[in-house]
Amino acid sequence: MMVLLFLGVFINQVKNQVLANLSFQNSITKTRLLDTELTSYFSKIYNFYNYDLINRSQKEFAQHLQSIQKHLASEILLNKNEIFASLEIIEDKFQEKKRYLDKFKAYNAILNNSYRYLSVLHEAILQRGESTRVQDRVLLAKTFTKIMELNLQKKSKEELFKAIHQLEKVHSQDPTYKELIEDFLTHAHIVMSYDEKLKEIKLGVEGLQMDQALKKFAQLTDSYFRIIINIATAITIFMISLVIIFSFLIWKFYTKQINDKKDLRRFKRSVEESDNIVIITDLNNKVTYVNDTFEKITGYTKQEILGHDPKIMSSGLHTKEFYTELKSSLNRGKKWSGEFINKKKDGTLFYEKTTITPILDDNGEADSFIAIKLDVTKDKEYQKRIEEKNREITDRYYTDSLTNIQNTNRLLEDLEENNIGLLLLVNIDNFNELRFFYGIEASEDLLIQTGELLRSITHTIEGSSLYKLDKDEYCIWSENLGLLTDIESLLEEIHEKIVKHPFYINSQEIFITATLGVSYYYFTEQTNVNDLIIHGDLAHRYAKQHKLPYAVFKPEDNMEGFYRENIIWTQKTTEALKEGRVTTFFQPIVDKEEKIIAYETLVRIIDNDGSIISPFKFLDIAKKSNQYTKITKVVIEKAFETFKESKYRFSVNIDFEDINSKEVRELLRSKLSQCKKPHNFTAEILESDSISNYEKVEEFIKELKSFGCKVAIDDFGSGYSNFERVAKLDVDYIKIDGSIIKNIHSNESMRKIAESIVHFAKNIDKEVIGEFVSSQEVFNASKALDIDYFQGYYFSEPKERI
Repeated sequence: MMVLLFLGVFINQVKNQVLANLSFQNSITKTRLLDTELTSYFSKIYNFYNYDLINRSQKEFAQHLQSIQKHLASEILLNKNEIFASLEIIEDKFQEKKRYLDKFKAYNAILNNSYRYLSVLHEAILQRGESTRVQDRVLLAKTFTKIMELNLQKKSKEELFKAIHQLEKVHSQDPTYKELIEDFLTHAHIVMSYDEKLKEIKLGVEGLQMDQALKKFAQLTDSYFRIIINIATAITIFMISLVIIFSFLIWKFYTKQINDKKDLRRFKRSVEESDNIVIITDLNNKVTYVNDTFEKITGYTKQEILGHDPKIMSSGLHTKEFYTELKSSLNRGKKWSGEFINKKKDGTLFYEKTTITPILDDNGEADSFIAIKLDVTKDKEYQKRIEEKNREITDRYYTDSLTNIQNTNRLLEDLEENNIGLLLLVNIDNFNELRFFYGIEASEDLLIQTGELLRSITHTIEGSSLYKLDKDEYCIWSENLGLLTDIESLLEEIHEKIVKHPFYINSQEIFITATLGVSYYYFTEQTNVNDLIIHGDLAHRYAKQHKLPYAVFKPEDNMEGFYRENIIWTQKTTEALKEGRVTTFFQPIVDKEEKIIAYETLVRIIDNDGSIISPFKFLDIAKKSNQYTKITKVVIEKAFETFKESKYRFSVNIDFEDINSKEVRELLRSKLSQCKKPHNFTAEILESDSISNYEKVEEFIKELKSFGCKVAIDDFGSGYSNFERVAKLDVDYIKIDGSIIKNIHSNESMRKIAESIVHFAKNIDKEVIGEFVSSQEVFNASKALDIDYFQGYYFSEPKERI
């Protein structure tokens, strides 16, 4: 009995140690799988996650550690300090990993929200229409593209930083879309910052080497249990017969099978619930398991794939080197991550981000492989749409929409790359008159025909390219400085081809003339892009002024005198704005009885010596130096301040540039909202060829009308007047240009033009104002034409006070 009792004790001890070892190893295996799952989250920075699943995995990991610690506490360990030290390292690493996960979830949510909000902002800015400069929209699109590419890991953070820096420069210069672009820049910085933070977190997690710590712990506990089992087994073998030992081994095997089946059921349930494809293969690359997600995505059933090589899904698009690298990594017992292009059962291609991990046996050798696959086909399609959209935006940015010829943006970039060559500007003479006479549609057709002719001419000039600039201007750029040896012959040839070429408008043959200006790179001085363009423009202006068919800019000529004059007036205007010397004068508008009914607000500059400077000197230059909007805002401020308590109506001149300015429109809206008598205000809109968007003009007029304001069309008949467009606009007055009114008493042609305009205005129920009434004769002639109101020096010159 004592022997049997003693034997029973040892048998029970062996059994307990065996079970404990199995429990430890199973727990450690599950813990390693959970660790692999938690680590996988850090590799997908731009994904939204179900954080409940992450938290559940963390909780299960902690529970396994607690269970292991509880069991170890009950054991009498030979190497207790080393095992508990190893377990403590695992617990510390797990706590560190939890901290990383907490940061990851917060940063991941911020990054993805900003990342998607950027797309919304990008579309919102683009939908504002033509108010955004084209180069700003493309710079915005480039920045957005680099953010997309940062997500796809095709661009570095440094390239995105440069793009954001460029956009910040534009933003600082153009406040038109300040709030939206500020918001865009804020979130672009957030994406760049949190992308870097998340990558740092990923590196930190990889540096923990949790799997190595778990593996070491497994080896320590396995070593301990093996020693105990070996001792107990040796004593048992010594005391019992081979039959008893054999029976014990059968019982041990049976117990292990039961536990393995339980573990397998738990593992299978967790895998089946995954949204990712899970495939397990043996060492011969035969599929031993797939989950339900595999069937849903690929179209293959489990019966069709089990026992087969996964290569039946191969698309044939990967190289042999791709598979060689994959197998090499797995054969070394290392995890492999990459992207597959596979084929579904119906032949459809799909993209998978895949992680393949070797499953190691007790000896650390791989006995199977588990692949976790994420379907990223929709991400690829989205990326393709972004690339197509970028190409479309780029084409619009670099191409003139009317003539399909490269535009100013392309010219500037080409010159930035290489400004050694010559630049030839071609400007159609009297284009405004042609446009007025034949209409907008016909004049646009003329621009297309001119572009086709110049394209054919450019093909004959070696190393040359054609560009369409603003309005009626083209540019030929050539890197061949050898053309300068006989430049005048080339210019004569080009000019002759233009003037002798027949153009057709409404089936009618016409001929045009053009003025050419040439500038080129000087090896004796540092010439930049702006110099080339400015010098070309100066040569063109010089030719126009001297009625020449062409001119070549040369340093020895005094063409830069005009340019220097512009600089002087730009400086004067800048100083006047800064020192508050931009002021307003007021000229009365009277009725037929010479009773004052309104005042027009006119801008002036008071010079340093106290003299009054007319806008003729500085206004056009201000438009080219980005000062025009500032001047308009000063005029609006002073006009509303002057007439806030007045009974008189008052008007302010509004250009299309003002209508297109968010700052001016917001200021007008603010002033009209605060004004006690907004109905006393009249906006005098200059109807000219600078108006490129009549829908925006109509929108502006509609907004003014909502405040009860009046609207006048100014300078009508001055060379560009679109009767059809004006008839459709909801305006109250038409102001006949002074160049017509001042001569109606002595020039029959001018009188007839004025009479036609009055007749046109009366037919569409508009009142007429005549400008430049300088004498009694002009006043009488104007009244005879039934003009309603009058303005000019005959009644009063513009004065500083009303």
